[in-house]
Amino acid sequence: MVDTLRRDSRRRGEPWAAGSVLGYASANIFDRLGVIHADPLIGPFLRGLPSLLLGVFLVWKHHTLDQLRPASSRYIGRRAILSFIWAGIVSTLGLFLYYFAIRLGGVTVTIPVQETYVIWGTLIAGFSSASGFIAMLSLACC
Repeated sequence: MVDTLRRDSRRRGEPWAAGSVLGYASANIFDRLGVIHADPLIGPFLRGLPSLLLGVFLVWKHHTLDQLRPASSRYIGRRAILSFIWAGIVSTLGLFLYYFAIRLGGVTVTIPVQETYVIWGTLIAGFSSASGFIAMLSLACC
C-alpha cells in the first residue's frame, strides 16, 4: 500500500514534465518559423500562442475566471490583476524586441545579450529596495 502511494506520487509530475518539454520544443519551433519564414510581427504572435492557449485552458479547467470579477468572493484584487496585465505587456514587448534583434543582429549577438537578464534582474531588484541599494553600493565599493 505504501509502495503504491509512493509510486503514484512520483508519477504525478510526469505529465507536467512532458508538457514542459513539449511546450519548450514547440516554442523553439515557432521561433524558427517566426524568424525565418514569417513577418516579424507574426513571429511573436506564433511564439506566444501556445502559452496563451495553455493559460485559457487552465483557467477553464480550474474554474478560476471568477477571481477576476470584483463582485466575486474569490476576487484576487485590482493590484494583482494589473500586475499580471503589466507583466503580459512587458513580456509581449520584449518578445517583439527579441525577434527584431534576431533579425538585425543574428543569433550570435542576440542570445548572449539576452542571457544577461540575470544581471539586469539583480540590478533592478537591488535598486528597488532600500536595503538592496545599500548592499549594491557596498559591493560596488569593495
